[in-house]
Amino acid sequence: MSLLLLITPLIGIGLITIETNYGLSLFNEIKIKS
Repeated sequence: MSLLLLITPLIGIGLITIETNYGLSLFNEIKIKS
């Protein structure tokens, strides 16, 4: 159970990092096009 409590935040941080990177790359694409 304690292992799950350790893994879950790491997965959440990973998802936030992926979303942030995706958002930044998308923002850069829009900035380059305009």
